[in-house]
Amino acid sequence: MRWAAYAGAACLRPLLCGGLLLAQAPEVPPLQISILDVGQAEMAVIHTPDGQWIVLDAGRDAEDAAIMVDHFRATSIVLAIGSHRHADHIGGMPDLINALPVRLYVGDTARTEFRSLSTTMLRRRIRQRRVRVQLPGADTIDVGEVRLILLPQLPKDVANENNNSIVVRLEYAGFSMLFPGDAEHEEQQWLLRFYPELLDVDVLEAAHHGADNGVSPGWLEAVSPDAVVMSAGVNARYGHPGA
Repeated sequence: MRWAAYAGAACLRPLLCGGLLLAQAPEVPPLQISILDVGQAEMAVIHTPDGQWIVLDAGRDAEDAAIMVDHFRATSIVLAIGSHRHADHIGGMPDLINALPVRLYVGDTARTEFRSLSTTMLRRRIRQRRVRVQLPGADTIDVGEVRLILLPQLPKDVANENNNSIVVRLEYAGFSMLFPGDAEHEEQQWLLRFYPELLDVDVLEAAHHGADNGVSPGWLEAVSPDAVVMSAGVNARYGHPGA
């Protein structure tokens, strides 16, 4: 393994479900990546070596969002990304934006094609708090020495919001991790066809909470992770993770 250590913690709400404390060598400042226990939802928190906070998805509700203040003691967020518009990924985002200053939000907040209470509340909070918004699309965002590559997206799927997920590749000091949101077979196969060089990483967060449709042919071979982390609720009605 190119990265130094993996540390897991018991899933005791609102504590961490699992965490990565990463450093390639003793002289490299550590990067902390936390996958939170938010039940059948998703929320990942990144604490950069220079002390900045990044949030990838924000769980389902205000209780999930409150973890940033109550547990991490964060005072601001430099970057928040909503992978797609389902409530188990952005339901807590309006409360997060209301609780803490957010410098930049990346995600789709469009009124058309997909309507939900979560997106309505998110638009309202973004407007009230004057958060800068960047729409999804191929881009690279550097936060200090941490690089987040937002992979190019499959042309919009109006029938399946999961396939509109923003897939994020994180790179730091020789370490890499992939956050695919709820990307299903169609989006994965599109990425495999056009951007396979961006998929090979050290750690993978399982797509779609480990559901059967979150692993398509050739996906794990291309990603070839040393470790996989998964965010899934106990006895959830959707049956994730899959068999």
